[in-house]
Amino acid sequence: MADGRSKLQSDQHPIARFLGEDARMGGPFALLGIGYEEQESGILRARDRRLLQIERHHQCRTPDADEVRLAVHAACAQLLDQRLREQLQQRWPPGKPQGDPPAWSTRRASQLPSSVLRSARMILAASGGWNPRARRRLALLARMYRVPAVDIIRSLGFSRTASANPQREKPPIHSHSLPLPDSSIGTWVMVYLVLGVLLLGLGVQTTRALVADKPALTASPAGVENDVFAKVEPQDDRRDAAQSSTRTVRHYSALIHEIEKASRLAADDPMGGAQAVKAYMPSFFIQWTAFPRDDLEKFSASLSMIDLALQQSTQATRMFHQAIGSSASNVNPLQAIPSVAIRRHLATPVNERATFAETIDGVIEQFAVDASTDDAKWWGAWIQAVDGLHGEDENAASRLVLLALESRLRAEGGSASWSKSAALLANTLTWRARSPERVWMLGVLNDSSFSTTRVAALTNAIATHSSASGVRIDMALADDATMEDRYLLADAYRSAWSASSGENIFVEQLGDELLAAASLTGPELSGDVAESRIRELAKLNAVCWVYWRGGHAQAESMLELQRENAAPPVPQATLMLEQSTTDDRLAFALVNADRSTDELDELQRIRRDQRVGLNTAHAVVRLAMTGSSRETREAAEDVIEDHADDLSMLIAIDRSLSARRVSLRYKEMLNGLLGISLNPADDHWISHAHRVILTAMQTASSQVVYPESAALAAVMENAYTDRLAVGQSGSSLLESAQILMADLGRASLASGADQSAVAEVFQITRIKSARSKNLAQQFVAYQWGVFSLQSHYTELVVRGASPQIQHIAAELNSRIQLSRSVEDQAAQIERAQSQLWLFYFREGQL
Repeated sequence: MADGRSKLQSDQHPIARFLGEDARMGGPFALLGIGYEEQESGILRARDRRLLQIERHHQCRTPDADEVRLAVHAACAQLLDQRLREQLQQRWPPGKPQGDPPAWSTRRASQLPSSVLRSARMILAASGGWNPRARRRLALLARMYRVPAVDIIRSLGFSRTASANPQREKPPIHSHSLPLPDSSIGTWVMVYLVLGVLLLGLGVQTTRALVADKPALTASPAGVENDVFAKVEPQDDRRDAAQSSTRTVRHYSALIHEIEKASRLAADDPMGGAQAVKAYMPSFFIQWTAFPRDDLEKFSASLSMIDLALQQSTQATRMFHQAIGSSASNVNPLQAIPSVAIRRHLATPVNERATFAETIDGVIEQFAVDASTDDAKWWGAWIQAVDGLHGEDENAASRLVLLALESRLRAEGGSASWSKSAALLANTLTWRARSPERVWMLGVLNDSSFSTTRVAALTNAIATHSSASGVRIDMALADDATMEDRYLLADAYRSAWSASSGENIFVEQLGDELLAAASLTGPELSGDVAESRIRELAKLNAVCWVYWRGGHAQAESMLELQRENAAPPVPQATLMLEQSTTDDRLAFALVNADRSTDELDELQRIRRDQRVGLNTAHAVVRLAMTGSSRETREAAEDVIEDHADDLSMLIAIDRSLSARRVSLRYKEMLNGLLGISLNPADDHWISHAHRVILTAMQTASSQVVYPESAALAAVMENAYTDRLAVGQSGSSLLESAQILMADLGRASLASGADQSAVAEVFQITRIKSARSKNLAQQFVAYQWGVFSLQSHYTELVVRGASPQIQHIAAELNSRIQLSRSVEDQAAQIERAQSQLWLFYFREGQL
């Protein structure tokens, strides 16, 4: 009887054995299991489903399986060809199955000699039944007699022996008896006596295992309550999922095992697989942070196979997607992040997918950028997600936390919730020497686009709640701090952190100085701050050039002199008559305010500044004359009184008197402000007011401290002279920059640079210089040429430097577009050069 069953299986057509009888009837359409109107994407999905079905078959590693796979690929290729597909529809019209194509022939098992069968049975008995040892010995027997191992297995009567992964499946239990060998009755009795002893021992071990299965499994991961989880009992893949839906697993390895079982189940029973996923996904959302990265990939791979297998059932697919997205709307990011990551991972084509851990990292980053909440509980859960994914990678975790801080610092206003969240985020960072958060903090303090109120809460958190060394409790901003206060605090942080680094190596000291100077250079610089940044950056870059040329002793002395003479920039009262981004933003917000409360808020913000821009002054004066409420007009008059000595405000007042109608109330305010004794109703009052304002404008102009352009030019000329090689000299700052470009061009060509690329930099520089309106702009053009050639050289001598250099160049271009003065542009180019030197010193070979 067993021989007949084995023969029946061997005679069965391979396609029917692996894919079912229906796959044989209807040509390529039936083979893939699709209709005649299926689109290209549906054909590809059908191919993947059929290949998965073959992979799940117990004979998936046999030659017959390979033949069926080849037939599936051939059918898919035929149907993707539109012209051939039309011909195939005529060959196999709907509703008229005509059998197999002639090429789909059936393989028949070869007849084995009786001696081979007798030896195989003895091996099976001596090995204790069907186990890995028996399989290895039978494989050696097949090799020795030069017969297929599959034929030996079929002859023994096993129909589920060639599993893709034997360790994951239980050996099948066969109720039929083995064929009688061609030998004496004594041999046969001996064989079955051995088998009886083995089966008795197996029964004893099974009984012991069932008794010992009562204790609980291993402890749950840290941070998860034990009473949430129930014990997992052994179950068959086909058990009704409704019974398992009330149970969860307490260890990630058991969860991986259950999802793998669900993937095997989904191939034959889509609804059963979907119900298994629904039962175990809540456990994954709770404990996914305990998964090692490799196990995360295993889990996602099983989910991908389940998703592919369920596509043939609409109801199962719907249940599956409900299960993986059940917590996507949860306010807790610790559970929402993996749900979004799974959906994104499955929606990406297989050949374009990143690793599942990288997908989770992208979702965490998206949550950090898109978050619009200051809730401390929300950010606490988000930090747990970051720690769970990057617990061992401190740099990756710091990058995400800094991204979150940067996003929230750009929001408006502050709150008690933000103070708590800022403390949580700040305490997550290490603040160690040369850590990215130190450099980032210096940049935040010098960037006006970050809310002062929120930065103040962050500085308080760093001073009181973090482990930042060298930071005192008084190193915190006030909510109404000005940009000058932020500049001074940034320099205080820099001094504290430089002193606490404890580095004595020259290159490390130089790197720290370059890093701090680049961070202190914000994206928008006023005249005095720009000059201060140029002085420091130009001198540091000169030290780098001297060290690069081999003058180590000279470079060390230059750096020491630079550190001794370094002093915090002293903001001076400069004219703000030119347009600036801050001035435009304040004036636009004030003019376009919809309600009086909004106008009052903007006026309060302007009143805290020590100086006011020209556009802002015009907006304030206009509001004092035509404000929407009496309270608004009075608040605007208060701002005018606070800035009555500013040249910008006096110009705006003088311009307002040219209006056709000036209210009596406004004239009375100016009488008290300017000290005019003439009656406002007098016809000569306006001309008299003009003369008084002109006198006040002359007084205000005489009190303004203008930038020292000559002194700045001298500093820059000395810095560029130091950069030249011994024996070289330039008669002017512009000529020194030209000589420097020639040196860099030769160094780049010697290092293997493309000659056309170097020539293009010189050509663009000459064009920029020709379009310049003055010598200062010509110098900036050659400054840009020096940076471009330095980028080429660094890219050649430092392996893998291209992405970083491209980032530096892109940031420079954006900052140049925001610059409103030649000094600002020069400072930004010097900053970019310092970033190149920093990358070269820390990544290159000195």
